[in-house]
Amino acid sequence: AGTSSASGSDALNSCKCLAGYSGVSDGAACSSCDAGEYKAATGTGQCSTCPAGTSSASGSDALNSCKCLAGYSGVSDGAACSSCDAGEYKAATGTGQCSACPAGTSSASESNQSTDCKCVAGYSGTSDGVACSACEAGTYKST
Repeated sequence: AGTSSASGSDALNSCKCLAGYSGVSDGAACSSCDAGEYKAATGTGQCSTCPAGTSSASGSDALNSCKCLAGYSGVSDGAACSSCDAGEYKAATGTGQCSACPAGTSSASESNQSTDCKCVAGYSGTSDGVACSACEAGTYKST
């Protein structure tokens, strides 16, 4: 599995690992690259790890298969991605920017959904991920 050879090949060592698969020698079994790895070349060799803040599907055969994780932003597939700052989130994988949390809320860095945005001290709201309002005079909220 994970190998191919030219038509008319007459030797086992003519079988080479496909891109997206790694193996120790020609003619031997090949294994698909794990999620978070890729291998563009055919033949023997190891899979390469995707850049920081990215991942890929198992069996990926190109660097641009490495896409930003949710909670990370970047401008192109295959390039390192940066984690969303505190007070931001990004739910989708792939390229794109992080979104600011709604007013009166904040989130931890690397947040990957709007509901990670929670009311900050002195503010209250009906649910996570929506804008929060300042506490009324004479009331407070410490967390």
